[in-house]
Amino acid sequence: AADKALAHMQSLRRSHHSDHGIEGVLRLWTKDDPEEAWAWVDGQDNPAAREVAVESLVNAWRERDSQEALETLWPRLNAKQRDQLVSRLGNGSDATQDLDALMAWVDENVESPEMRNKVAAGLVEGLRNSQHPERLADLVGHVDASDRRTQGQIRQAAQKWAELDIDGLSAWMQGIDDENVRKAVLGGMVEQIIRDDPDRAITYLADESMGEELAESLSRYDLRQLMQNMDRAQHSPESLIEQFPEALREQAIEGYAEAFVEESPGEVLRYFESMPDGDARN
Repeated sequence: AADKALAHMQSLRRSHHSDHGIEGVLRLWTKDDPEEAWAWVDGQDNPAAREVAVESLVNAWRERDSQEALETLWPRLNAKQRDQLVSRLGNGSDATQDLDALMAWVDENVESPEMRNKVAAGLVEGLRNSQHPERLADLVGHVDASDRRTQGQIRQAAQKWAELDIDGLSAWMQGIDDENVRKAVLGGMVEQIIRDDPDRAITYLADESMGEELAESLSRYDLRQLMQNMDRAQHSPESLIEQFPEALREQAIEGYAEAFVEESPGEVLRYFESMPDGDARN
């Protein structure tokens, strides 16, 4: 029945709807009988039709176990299709998957270091929408953390981990030696606590064990957000800024000005006029 449905869809004029229909049938077929589904794809003589079918099969297989998908599909895909598969793995949400075994298979069967990094980075990226972002700890050793895109993926996964278990993330972070990984993780953590618990963000910044390093990961945008999220009803501008560690006071003043100059220009101006002469006021 599946092959007849696919044949009918292929007889339709090529469109988004027909491609989507092919993908839907192949997804169901793959769950029931993956080898038969692949045999049907192998039997497509028209190159354009086969490309659509392969893309659909890749999309269907990526919903299965990542290692099973790689083992089954990798030898049958060209470079472009392999890249497509890797970019869509994102199966880090599966808490039962043996990531060490998966990456061992990748190390043995994927020749390109760049592609091996893409596999690991793709799994890291999937963690941002996962209920198991702590699996970041299993993957960071397999990625090239000097790559800026990968750093962003690590940061997003760390932000998700901080959302669900900030104490667990903080404890794991203490043992990170790679500077790029540590900075990305710190960035994700601070982004989350600025959003959820700005008072705790200040506490972290004042902590001598991590405050200086955490401060280095703060962008001007982060400081502005932190200022905006703090409870101004309980703090004057002076007390707000005094909560920041001394090393961050000047940046905090800039963040305060950027956060409120449009909303409360009079308040900002009065605060600056009350400051003593010096570099900070200037």
